[in-house]
Amino acid sequence: MDFITLANTKDMSRPDWLELRRQGIGGSEIATIVLGQAWTNSSRYSVWADKVGITPIDENEPENHRYKMGHLLEPVIAHLFFEKTSIKTKRRNAIMQSKKWPFLLANIDREAIGVRAGVELKTADPWSADEWKGGQLPDKYYLQ
Repeated sequence: MDFITLANTKDMSRPDWLELRRQGIGGSEIATIVLGQAWTNSSRYSVWADKVGITPIDENEPENHRYKMGHLLEPVIAHLFFEKTSIKTKRRNAIMQSKKWPFLLANIDREAIGVRAGVELKTADPWSADEWKGGQLPDKYYLQ
């Protein structure tokens, strides 16, 4: 799928980023739409309410613990990914938009260097261990 850069997010504030995301459906939202409730406090209604602007953007909303840990550990996980695959990655500070389906947006964690692919780096805590049983990728991450 071909994407264009909708916006550079490197120095974008969180409220501005959240407002821009309202222009389409992102990876975590598609999982909620398909599965019903892919994440804590997510629902099809909550996605719809956000997209139409019913839900206010809270500039003071703190990052949740899982989100924060994922960001802090991202460089470490990227390094481990490189050790295992020999594929280097770089940050992709952008909201990307599908050329074919402009309502589809992407905020990938990293971009593979020398390979035409995005890289999503995931962390897991003990409370989500059951989702990863048998080494299977949970549906919500597959959809993302």
